[in-house]
Formats: sequence, structure tokens, C-alpha cells
Amino acid sequence: MGIFDWLTPKNNVPGHSKETIVGAIVNLLTPYQLVDKHKLTGLRLAVTCTTSTEKESCRAALDTDEFRLLLHRKLLDYGITLPDTYLFNWEITATPPDWPDALVRGPYTLLLLKQGQPTAFESIAVALRLEALNGQLHKPYYTLEPTDSQVYTIGRGLRPRLESGQYRLNAIAFVDAAEADFNSGEGESNKMISRNHARIVVKPTGLWLCAEEGGIPPKNKLKVHTAQGALIRLYDLRVSHLLAPGDQIELGDGLMLLISAEPTSTPTT
Repeated sequence: MGIFDWLTPKNNVPGHSKETIVGAIVNLLTPYQLVDKHKLTGLRLAVTCTTSTEKESCRAALDTDEFRLLLHRKLLDYGITLPDTYLFNWEITATPPDWPDALVRGPYTLLLLKQGQPTAFESIAVALRLEALNGQLHKPYYTLEPTDSQVYTIGRGLRPRLESGQYRLNAIAFVDAAEADFNSGEGESNKMISRNHARIVVKPTGLWLCAEEGGIPPKNKLKVHTAQGALIRLYDLRVSHLLAPGDQIELGDGLMLLISAEPTSTPTT
């Protein structure tokens, strides 16, 4: 057993934790302790996942500030230094990517960015359209443009007041019963969702759905029925889901939103 083998995830263990992913990266970078470390400017990681459980645990591990801090600390522990402003991008794939000169260990594929290479990742986020399958939104549909906003908040009411006393502005708003446009028939199911239920965050890899305080148990629920038939439960503030055309977002007990491709969308760079 090698000095770093205890950090490496075993193939028969489902799911991914912060510790196992960091361990794999450290393992892959160990040969660079004394060679070229001053030339590294960033890392690009792909994690190959074959089940919804793996994907969910991987997103929960990677989509946090804690992961980057743990990675930075472990790299320093083993003498691997990266610039304070180093780039780190990650993605989840069904099959290992074919990246030239990439390092591979189990389900992890790591690409090293060095001086002289492009220092910015090309954004693959594209515009999506969101519309209600039931319930009453303030608009017939919403266009989610990666260049328009970094965060799209979702909840009941355009400007609801939360229990804390703070007012919230919902970019994607279901009509509240107290608002003038409320339709008692169409909007009856709106009562199922919270004022601060969820948000969609724009990242270079796409548009990610996350739960907020009002959208997690025991207060409420947030799920995604993917186009492939998988059910993703966003039960924690740290869990997120990369949205794709065909996904259906379930808020509360049965209020559904549909994600589709925006007809005029083009990749941003």
C-alpha cells in the first residue's frame, strides 16, 4: 500500500465524499511535488459517475467552499503549492473525458493547467427556459440567461417578508394569495411552497438548482425528476443539481416546473 492509498476511494464504495475526492487529487499530484509546481495555475477535475447516488454525493462534496479549503490545506501538507488565485473547475460525466495529457485514477480525471495555457475555462452554460406545469407564476415563462444574473431566487411572492423580518426579492415568483394577480383556482397549489424555497446559480458549467432554508425538511421539500428518469432529492443546502432540458422541478407536494431549451440560446464564452 502506498503512502497515499488510504486517501484513495475504493471502487466498491458508492458515492463520493470531500475526503476521498481530495485524496485522489493529492495522489495524482504527488509526482509534481518537486517538478513544475511553480508552473501550475489551475486544475480541472472530471468525476465519472454511473448512478444517481454517486452523482448526488459528488455534487454535495464538490459544490461547497469547504471542499476548496480542504483541497488547498491537503496540497500544502504534501508540499504541493498552487497560486492563491488558482482556477478549479469540476464536472460530472457518464464516461471518462478524453483530455490530452490528463491524469487518471479510478473515476477521477485531472487536467493540470500550466503557465502559457489559457487561464480561463470556456463557459458551457447555456440559456434555459422555465415554466410552470401547474400553479401560477407571475410570468408565463422565465428565460434563464447565464449572462443576466448570477443567482435566480425562487419562492412565493415577488417581495415577501421572511420570518427574520428581512424582505426577499424573488426573481422567479409564484403569485402569493395576498397579491392582486392571485387566481384562487390556478394558484391554489402555490400555498405548497415557501417564500424562500430555492435558487438557481449560474456557473461556468451550467445552471445549478439549490435548496434554500424554506425548501428543505422539515419545513418543505425540493426534488428534480430528470429527463433520464432519475429522482434527485435536494434535502440539504449543500446539495445541488445541474439543470438540463427535460428536467422537472418539484416544489413542496407536487408543484411542478419544467426546464426546456431556450430556442435562441447559444453557448457563452
